[in-house]
Amino acid sequence: MATAIGLGVGLSRTPTPVGEPYTSVAESVLGGPVPPEPTLGRLLWSYTPNGVGLAVVAIGGAAYLAGVLRLRRRGDHWSIGRTIAFFAGLLVIAYATFGGLGTYAHVMFSAHMAAHMLLSMVAPILIVVGGPIALALRALPGSDVPGGAGPRQMLAGALASRPARWLFHPVTAGLLLVGSLYAVYLTGMFDWLMRSHLGHAAMEVHFLAAGLIFFELLLGERPGHPVPYLSRLLLLLVTMPFHAFFSVTVMGSDRIIGEDYYTLLSVPYVPDLLADQNLAGSMNWALGEVPMVMVIVVLVIQWWRDDTRTARRRDRAADRDGDAELEAYNRMLQGISEHDRG
Repeated sequence: MATAIGLGVGLSRTPTPVGEPYTSVAESVLGGPVPPEPTLGRLLWSYTPNGVGLAVVAIGGAAYLAGVLRLRRRGDHWSIGRTIAFFAGLLVIAYATFGGLGTYAHVMFSAHMAAHMLLSMVAPILIVVGGPIALALRALPGSDVPGGAGPRQMLAGALASRPARWLFHPVTAGLLLVGSLYAVYLTGMFDWLMRSHLGHAAMEVHFLAAGLIFFELLLGERPGHPVPYLSRLLLLLVTMPFHAFFSVTVMGSDRIIGEDYYTLLSVPYVPDLLADQNLAGSMNWALGEVPMVMVIVVLVIQWWRDDTRTARRRDRAADRDGDAELEAYNRMLQGISEHDRG
């Protein structure tokens, strides 16, 4: 992911145009022609090159496939459902960055917010369910010598390091996902970020990374310091109202977010910027809560399965040692009772 992000940021730098100069201010800002008025077909099938999206999809897909093939050659099993979920997440990233939605995300605030929601909430859930960290820990080669540090040990060490523990702390993850909404959109930051391709690329990288960290904390299988399921549910329940309040704030605001940028573009099929912003807030509220509810359902299922596995392990252990734990507990109770009678 770090390689993909670095390559994406590099590719997002637009070189000086060669040939005919841009014929409008909007074209000079966008680095190309303004896309035509959106239709259902254009929203579904349009394509605009995007360095971040292309790098993440290409490198992420190739690395995941290499891991799956390595396990298969070794005779190990890897769930087809996980593979489907991971590549579905990459398709969502593709659509939100260089697909139809990504094409219009540069010129319409409503399309931008829809792409933001897909990058920060939908794609990360699918990718985390795909288990790329678990796959990497199984597929990467270990050390050639006993006690050495091969790629697998290095990844495991990085996941257990202090920076990783700080990054995957519930407070940090929640602030990255929701706190950045207020910082980017309710200040002047959005306006100047959208004026450069590097700024827009940075937003895409941030949205995706924040979503991956948040949902890896909630749904992932990261080794090291697992968060109790009750804490995960509480984090989700605390985060949801702040996300909803942000959507309501966007809908009810009279201040146009990114007004200078969109006025500069002067896109003919967006005559009312405030109405488009109201649509963006409505979409963010209505659609943004759906992934959260899905995560609650998945968390409850994971919690139940984990408790079931724990109970089975205890039953097997009791069968092996003649239920020594229960016998010890009964002896403790008997000792307390005798002490009280004495």
